[in-house]
Amino acid sequence: MNEGGETSFELVQGARGVYFYPSDHGEPLSAQGAVGKLTRVHGGAALTHDAKADGKERLLVQGIRVKAGERLTLRVVFAAGNIAVGRFVVPQPGLSVREVSTSSASSRGS
Repeated sequence: MNEGGETSFELVQGARGVYFYPSDHGEPLSAQGAVGKLTRVHGGAALTHDAKADGKERLLVQGIRVKAGERLTLRVVFAAGNIAVGRFVVPQPGLSVREVSTSSASSRGS
């Protein structure tokens, strides 16, 4: 991940939980050694879950299913210390998940 780069995440609901695929300008990023926290907010209640690397290029939040109307915030610390945050709104069935915003920062220099 480059400093000031544009990190984005693809969210995929799977059989084992929710997968997040990080990329930088459309190029897959390595998730090896990455850890994160997913915060889900729905109806005023907030739940936090651990996200862990699951393979080379994805993170897994195991054992959950996201629901329409939930707001998600994923904060990931990559192996090199770089941090990226993705925010999502889960739509009604039949519509695609919309990534509201992402931001990334480097642990270097500050």
